[in-house]
Amino acid sequence: MDYYWEKLSSDPKAEQCGWLKDKYGVSWQVWPKTIGEMMANATTEQMEHFFK
Repeated sequence: MDYYWEKLSSDPKAEQCGWLKDKYGVSWQVWPKTIGEMMANATTEQMEHFFK
């Protein structure tokens, strides 16, 4: 995930919640493959922290 983020990201001000913008102005949302599993097994506290 970090590999793609570093290669694609060009506007740190446009980055939040997994979204980034590349040098052409195209927005991308970068998530780990296991995000579904992580969210399914997360505690309420972890979910609250994730969606702040």
